[in-house]
Amino acid sequence: MIEKYYNGVIEQVAGGIGNVEHNSILVRYSNDFSIWDLESVNHYKDQTDIFFTCHEFSYNKIAEAYEPYLGLIRQMFHKYCSGTLEEFMEECDVYKLQRPVFESYFEKGFCERTEQILIDEVEYEQERMRNSIVTMLQKLSEIRPVVIVLNRFQLASKSTMQLSNSLLQVKNKNIGIVLGVNDVQSIPEFAHEEWDAICESMDDRNMVYHIGNAGRNMEPDVMDYYSDYESDDGYRKLNNLVYFLDFDQADHHLSKIERRIKFDNFTISEKKHYQLLLLQIMVSVLQRDIAKALESCEDLEKLQDQEKEGAFYYNFWMATSYMYLGKLEEAMIYVQKAKECGEALGMIF
Repeated sequence: MIEKYYNGVIEQVAGGIGNVEHNSILVRYSNDFSIWDLESVNHYKDQTDIFFTCHEFSYNKIAEAYEPYLGLIRQMFHKYCSGTLEEFMEECDVYKLQRPVFESYFEKGFCERTEQILIDEVEYEQERMRNSIVTMLQKLSEIRPVVIVLNRFQLASKSTMQLSNSLLQVKNKNIGIVLGVNDVQSIPEFAHEEWDAICESMDDRNMVYHIGNAGRNMEPDVMDYYSDYESDDGYRKLNNLVYFLDFDQADHHLSKIERRIKFDNFTISEKKHYQLLLLQIMVSVLQRDIAKALESCEDLEKLQDQEKEGAFYYNFWMATSYMYLGKLEEAMIYVQKAKECGEALGMIF
């Protein structure tokens, strides 16, 4: 019966395209359920008058920043837009400092940024980034209406939940959203606020459907992320979480890795550990957890020979951490050391 109800929800949302504002439904069920064999999924994916996309989050893979919305934007842009990415971002009023992040992601899948993120502008930048993605999706939906089915939504990243909640508030007849959630599995504590906002919004519109028990329990080790932590793709996802400003989600995984390394004999290469420590320090500073940043800097000092820029980054982050603590004398010592390391590398200050 659960298949019948889930099919009905997808058909309802797809049928509302072009006619219904706030066209979204939250589907709640117990235990695990996969959508790939649903008749509606196989039917609508071949439709040409709408862009129908299904996504199912994985139990043992790191959820990416704004997954799967960024991939959807990239796919639709290449399929339906004739202009350049720069022109599209200009049209969507993407914040200029964030454009290199989007460009590097869309072109290579790996985020890069040319300008430092300032601690006092974190919330502003997070809001600008969400607004830009919402605008891009709305612009693309004007070209081709979109139906998005997200299953196992309880596994989504915090940024995905935040963006989904923003989309639920938009009056747009060309975007339809189905969120499927396993009620047996709890939402991470750092994402409770976003999840509660989604539930409240859907409850207010009577768009929450309880469709029953799927009858398939998860395996005990189904939430084992550690194979992903060891991989280059796992590092890519963590890097992108940081540069798309999903710091809580990134910190959740980075802290878990560090605890496993220190207390559970979890082993990764020293170079990978060095790369992850750089991400952890950046996240800690931008979340104003300077004590944690300094603790990670101590670990980074032991691994700074893993890259030629290692000594520079160690001194740079020590200087930054002490500066935010208001210890300017100590900060200036590390500023000078970072300057010397940078000059040796040919950096211009």
